[in-house]
Amino acid sequence: MCESVLVPTRTEESVAKDSPPKGPGDRLDAGGDRSTRLQQLLLEASSLTGSEARVIVAILDLGTATLKQLAEATGIDRSNIYPVLDSLAARGLCERLPGRNAVWECPEPKEVLARLQRGEEVSWQAALEVAARKFEEAGALLAESPSDIEEPAIELVDITRSGVTYLEAMESVEAEVLVLNRGPYGGDVEPSQTVLDALARGVKARALWVSAELDGADPQVRLCADVYAHAGVDQRVVDNLPAAMAVIGQDMALVSLPGTASSRSPKGATVRDAGMVALLSAGFEHLWEHARPYSVAGSTPAKPFVSETASA
Repeated sequence: MCESVLVPTRTEESVAKDSPPKGPGDRLDAGGDRSTRLQQLLLEASSLTGSEARVIVAILDLGTATLKQLAEATGIDRSNIYPVLDSLAARGLCERLPGRNAVWECPEPKEVLARLQRGEEVSWQAALEVAARKFEEAGALLAESPSDIEEPAIELVDITRSGVTYLEAMESVEAEVLVLNRGPYGGDVEPSQTVLDALARGVKARALWVSAELDGADPQVRLCADVYAHAGVDQRVVDNLPAAMAVIGQDMALVSLPGTASSRSPKGATVRDAGMVALLSAGFEHLWEHARPYSVAGSTPAKPFVSETASA
């Protein structure tokens, strides 16, 4: 999938550290003679291996060389010299002379260096082209704003994060909101000022409540439902609901998931797939058709609660 960017130039230190011997001929002698220094320079300036540098320098020093001579001059076993010569020949750095004996020679020294340099320039050009494409791709990604990044169709989240997403959506929603109110509510059941503000600016909302919870031990549930009823929420009652859910327009739904023994497990799902949101809306409509009318049991308090831990 990814393209490698190869930078052929190497320092003496990097050659010693990053290029461990690949074979018997890849270890350079720690001497200071001309041949060893020449091998070291070729290694640093090009992508030659240690064995290739040894062999090319040996042929240049000898003028022409047999396999036996190369083995003696480089310390590389004759059986390992064949692939080295083939690699050098493929790059035009040496050739086998016609005849019965395997005799090898190189072009003139200046031509050898020129061919090596041209090969490295080609490698550099290829590396630069790959790098340019990568920088162009990185620039395009940096130019994208977070809003350009596609959100996942279904995202599992902690129930707290799900509640924050709900309130954020209610601040800008214009389409109808469909709500299944089913406990546990995760906190005090109090009306949300954000929801009341949305209703005040004309947002339509319908909600279903579980009858046993409306008439249960916690009077706050009924009080919360009464506040929403007076604020304009069309509400009905059913005997049971499969889950707590809020469908916000046609673009997003929030659904509670069954609790687990692990506190790290996601307890809510944010759904942004239009098909799934439509399916959840259809489920709400089916429940709505079979629900009973909601009757306000108490009066609206003079000062409504404004907690953001609300249902609805």
